[in-house]
Amino acid sequence: MTRRVLVVAFRTVGELALLVVGSILVGWVVGTAQHFFALRVSACGLRLSGSCRITADECLLALFEGGLIGALVAVPTGLVVWYAILQRKATVAQVRTVVLGSIAGGSVLGAAVSLLSIFFTPLLTLALAGVVRVRAIPPGTRDPVRA
Repeated sequence: MTRRVLVVAFRTVGELALLVVGSILVGWVVGTAQHFFALRVSACGLRLSGSCRITADECLLALFEGGLIGALVAVPTGLVVWYAILQRKATVAQVRTVVLGSIAGGSVLGAAVSLLSIFFTPLLTLALAGVVRVRAIPPGTRDPVRA
């Protein structure tokens, strides 16, 4: 009995650690892309010529400022997505859909609403996770109250 409790405890701690580290990494990528597009599109549009060349300073600012904010926001978002919405039951393909959708959506939101996208991207991620969960349930067994 004691061995079983230890195995479950280690598995739970490992899952939580993987979730937090994964959320930090994904949040850093999303935040970097979002910050880059938020500042880039508002300043230069999509041009890359003349005075609108991509500079190292611009990339470093996006990497560290945007990445840090993205990582901080992603941890609670990841916890809510994994435990509350997906309820610890998701395939690799479903997680990939949520992650790639968050990266693409965060970039588009960054370009569209600039730095306000910091507040909208977690909501987008929660919505994507909800859609992924609902689509994973066979249509005949969906509970209209819980879906």
